[in-house]
Amino acid sequence: MATIRASLVLGLLTALLSQGCAPSMNANYAKESITESSRDRVLRALDGLSVAPELQRCARDRADYPFSFSLENTLILRYGGIYDPYELRWYDSRDSVDIEHIVGIREAHASGLCSDTLGLYIPARFVNDTLNLVFVNRSINRSKGGKDAGEWWPPHNQCWFARQIVEVRNAYQLSVDPIEKDSLAEKINACDSFEMEITPTPHPNFLTDSTAGCGPFANCTELRKAYPNGVSHHHCAYETRLDANRDGWICG
Repeated sequence: MATIRASLVLGLLTALLSQGCAPSMNANYAKESITESSRDRVLRALDGLSVAPELQRCARDRADYPFSFSLENTLILRYGGIYDPYELRWYDSRDSVDIEHIVGIREAHASGLCSDTLGLYIPARFVNDTLNLVFVNRSINRSKGGKDAGEWWPPHNQCWFARQIVEVRNAYQLSVDPIEKDSLAEKINACDSFEMEITPTPHPNFLTDSTAGCGPFANCTELRKAYPNGVSHHHCAYETRLDANRDGWICG
């Protein structure tokens, strides 16, 4: 039943997005682009959020938040590789990273997505919105868990992280609890830039010959259909599980 429900939600989401439907943004926030904003604009966007305690107004059903792992490739293509902005680190493969929701699902559910007035497509859109997704080291992702910015900050890119939280919460009209708002305001007031810091990639040819996609491929038979000679560990389709002899080349 959950699988059928998830399929229906994803189908509804696709149909609505194809018609240009999306959650309406907070009016105060929509007037200006936070990507180009100054500190004052980010603070003004933060002030536009409603302040309320986190409340589990209804049970969270995983079927309402169907996640598409095909978004991994979107993130890889966006940054030119697997980049963890929390560590300022590039990875050769996906084996050591998770896809992180900057504003976590439980956090969002308790901050407004659990509402009878919202259509089911909004939680589904939220969980698949690349505005709220990054690759991060698995150990860091575990350390964050369900914590918000009132409890946890990444070691790097904290100003960018703060801006993303404000942007995501505004986009989905999510409230912010008082402690998190104070923590965000303190951080934003100390920021000079809100752009993500990206270190130079050690593998500039990471996406070379990736026209057939990044997978994931179930096995070498499937991968060879796209890349007959296999791929190196610098390629986005590389996975350690397919590298039996650990020589940095799979399915050759």
